[in-house]
Amino acid sequence: DPEREHFLYPGHQSSDLMFLAGRLRAAQALGEVQRLNLSPTLLARRAEFEELARKQPGDVERFFRTVVDQLRGERVYAFGTWNVLYNLAEAGLRNGVRGVLAPESIVSTGGGAKGQVVPPDWREQIAEFFGVPRLVQNYGMTEVMAAHKLCSEDRYHIEPWTILFVLDPDTGAPLPRTGRQVGRAAFFDLLADSYWGGFVSGDEISVDWSQPCPCGKT
Repeated sequence: DPEREHFLYPGHQSSDLMFLAGRLRAAQALGEVQRLNLSPTLLARRAEFEELARKQPGDVERFFRTVVDQLRGERVYAFGTWNVLYNLAEAGLRNGVRGVLAPESIVSTGGGAKGQVVPPDWREQIAEFFGVPRLVQNYGMTEVMAAHKLCSEDRYHIEPWTILFVLDPDTGAPLPRTGRQVGRAAFFDLLADSYWGGFVSGDEISVDWSQPCPCGKT
């Protein structure tokens, strides 16, 4: 039911625009924006991306009003990246608004802060604003379908439909699936059926293959 769906940005996002955003942020971090080698068609959309970024504070305020005015006391499943949920929570707590949703609601997050610096207690602030006992945290990415959940021991568990690899960051060779290994995260997504499911990320991860987690999951 569309009336039960509430989005910060309704409609589909452009994959070209998301690709451009990623390339621009990476180049800005390295101080190499002027050296970006992008097609003229893609560069022509830079103004569109910059306009989205400029309007984001007002968009977040609009969405905040939707959450507070329309969803107060409702049982809701909410998902957003760290920064979006934190910005909502910070605005609410600053204005004395807390405990907005029914306590059995699920507030799920992942994706990092997208370049924004959030305080050490960002999780607690989000939980306080929404009125839930804790957040459901996920590790994942657009290119892999699974969202790997954070357990009570602060460890992520790989979903059974994703095969995890830890790669040597220099050679790209898979490291042994024994003991504790640190390297570059790669995945084979078993749910992908219209494209090749292999994906190498830029993330450094630490994996313990040797022991079950104290939470009870393997």
